[in-house]
Amino acid sequence: MVFTVNSAGDDRSGPTTGVETLRDAILAVNSDTNDNASNPDVINFAIAGTPAITLGAGLPALTKPVTIDGSTQPGGVTVNGHGFAVLAVDSATTEKDVTFTNGSLTVNASGSLSVVGDFTLGDANGDTTLVNNYGSLSVSGNVVAGDNTGVKNYSGAIFLVGGAYTAGQESYVYNYGTAAFNVTDDFTLGDYGFLYNGANFASTDAATFTVGGSFSIGTNGYVYQDGTSALKVTGDLTLGDSNNESYLYNGVSSSDAATLSVGGNLSIGAGGYAFAYNYGTSTLSVGGDFTLGGSNEGLLYNGDSSSDAATLTVGGYLSVGAGGFAFAYNYGTSTLRVGGDFTLGSNDYGYLYNGDSSTDAATLTVGGNLGIGAGGYGYAYNYGTSTLSVARDLTLGNNGFLYNGDSSTDAATLTVGGNFSIGPFHANFFLAGKDDRMVFELVEAGVE
Repeated sequence: MVFTVNSAGDDRSGPTTGVETLRDAILAVNSDTNDNASNPDVINFAIAGTPAITLGAGLPALTKPVTIDGSTQPGGVTVNGHGFAVLAVDSATTEKDVTFTNGSLTVNASGSLSVVGDFTLGDANGDTTLVNNYGSLSVSGNVVAGDNTGVKNYSGAIFLVGGAYTAGQESYVYNYGTAAFNVTDDFTLGDYGFLYNGANFASTDAATFTVGGSFSIGTNGYVYQDGTSALKVTGDLTLGDSNNESYLYNGVSSSDAATLSVGGNLSIGAGGYAFAYNYGTSTLSVGGDFTLGGSNEGLLYNGDSSSDAATLTVGGYLSVGAGGFAFAYNYGTSTLRVGGDFTLGSNDYGYLYNGDSSTDAATLTVGGNLGIGAGGYGYAYNYGTSTLSVARDLTLGNNGFLYNGDSSTDAATLTVGGNFSIGPFHANFFLAGKDDRMVFELVEAGVE
């Protein structure tokens, strides 16, 4: 059957002769005993004037198959929940050309929502709009969301976007448990946006989040990923801009084994404070360059304790805190590989810890040059049985410090394929450990 909504009102007292509200149409669909998946009911719209429906209470859940076709109304239809439920789905539901704002939209575990074309959420007023998906939600086009738009994709649920996902400031996505979230093109959140992939802060989380294009979040953008959750970005991943702080957590504890893969460049806090944590046995892979804190402070942890065995691989160059303080920690038996140059605090203090104690056996490999605190203080610590290998030149700042080993039990290895420069104002060079096991090798032209 076809039910045509001809009123933007929301009379909760029951149907009025000659008047059909959206609430009336949903109740009529639910009462249709002949409605079935092979021949679902249809809700059309023919509202005189402005087709904006403002609810006075939450709409009843759809319990029968239905197609809600907003394209039958010139310009489409807007449903303003006024803080109430704008849609609840307990059936196979198809929707087209309806904007939902200022309320909650829920797809229950027994339901599915298929959006034909774009899925439009929120409005220019920044009203809070929340999508709760416990079942299956697919969008053939783009997701276009205003400010303060949230999506919670619960464990076991599937959210598929055939185009791009774009949301305004203070928008967020929680992808819980074993949920799957797939965006074919770009994924963009505005300022103060965030993504939690896993979201339960438990090692049992195994959520997947896939972006076929680029991934970006504006000022104060951050990403948290825990458990064995996986985030894959085909293009670039950008968090933050020239202001404030940005965070990336790939794993949040030593028990996590999260995976983050970026096919292009990874940039965090290009002009502000930037923090990146790769914990446990997690793997972070960047096909291009990795920039952390372009003109201010940068902090990188690859592993967080002696029990960690994280892996960070950068195909291009790695730059940490280019314009401010810079810290890089490679702990436990973690591995950090940089295909190009590694620059740490080029204009100020730079600190590198490859291993943090005599029990650590970290590995750091640099395919190009390693520069630490070039314009200020440069500190390099290579502890335990850790290995630091630089294919080309190693340069420590105007006031430079190098520790290769820190105690008599250490057996650290430092290899430099090019030149080693430390100072020139103050040069401090410390070798400690088992002389018959420790290796310090300068392959080419001398030590300055």
